[in-house]
Amino acid sequence: MRLLLVNYRQFRICFFNYFALHHLNQLELSLQLNLAMAEIKLENWTSAKKAATAAVAIEPTNVKALFRRGMALARSGSLEEATADLSKCLVSTT
Repeated sequence: MRLLLVNYRQFRICFFNYFALHHLNQLELSLQLNLAMAEIKLENWTSAKKAATAAVAIEPTNVKALFRRGMALARSGSLEEATADLSKCLVSTT
């Protein structure tokens, strides 16, 4: 019985940590997306690319992150990279 109790406690800790990490990742994603948009509005293309890249690292198929990074890349002159990101947006939405 004691072993079951210890395993249950360990399970609860792991379960809680998993969901806490998931919520932190979603919060970080939201913050990076907002930062990317703010930097785009300020025309700070390098900072926008950095924030959008951080968002893509959290969720590689996130259309907002890919679009914002593609936009920042295009405005900074990296047209091939921008095309790759914007193409991924089109694939994700169809």
